[in-house]
Amino acid sequence: DNFVAGRERDQLSAAVGVSEFLTSLADRQTNCVLETICSGTPLPNRAASWNGSIRLAYCGRFVEQQKRITDTADAIIHACKSVAGTTAVMLGDGPELAGIRAAVAANNVAVELPGRVSSENVHEWLIDAQAIVLLSDYEGLPTAVVEWMAAGLVPICTRMRSGITELVVPGRTGFLVDDRVSGVAAATRCLQNSRYLWEELSGNCRTLIREKFSVDHSADRWADLLHRLRSSAGMAAKVPLMLDDPCPYD
Repeated sequence: DNFVAGRERDQLSAAVGVSEFLTSLADRQTNCVLETICSGTPLPNRAASWNGSIRLAYCGRFVEQQKRITDTADAIIHACKSVAGTTAVMLGDGPELAGIRAAVAANNVAVELPGRVSSENVHEWLIDAQAIVLLSDYEGLPTAVVEWMAAGLVPICTRMRSGITELVVPGRTGFLVDDRVSGVAAATRCLQNSRYLWEELSGNCRTLIREKFSVDHSADRWADLLHRLRSSAGMAAKVPLMLDDPCPYD
């Protein structure tokens, strides 16, 4: 309100959103330059591969608000029970972890729950999976989905108000489901029944991230924006710095 659509003297030179959805929230009458530049994800050397059956993955907080973790676990459990050979891993921690462990034990399904895993080891847990499941009510541009699409995991997500649709194009880079339980099972069955479909979607995911969401792409976008801002900037203010004294600003 103040720095994008406020008084001209208060407006920023530019405002950057990490998704088109977030940038659109600031798309009002303004002199401020509005750009969309994602955070940028590294491209892993090792990618997911087909192994004859589908392994689902979830990576995030075990909470009900936003993440709908109980519904997510129910959907993953149902997929493991209804699609032969399906296994899963759910990484993360939170107040609902104990309840999810009990549900997995009660249904006797092959769902691993290692708890919180360090960022250095997450890749080793997920690289054997073929699909990542995110069934939140809302997100921005989910880092977990971007990172694991870069590794070739196919996303299965709810149709949420977010940047998800910038990543997941049904039939091309993943699945958007309306019903969590039946939708995840149906998507899993589609992938299980067609190695060709999984390999096509997996390859499309890696291509999309490399071309639009990689570290290099984001760095180039930032460089371009900063060059444009510099070329249109006015006179720079002279700010004296007393190198022998502490900075007077907090």
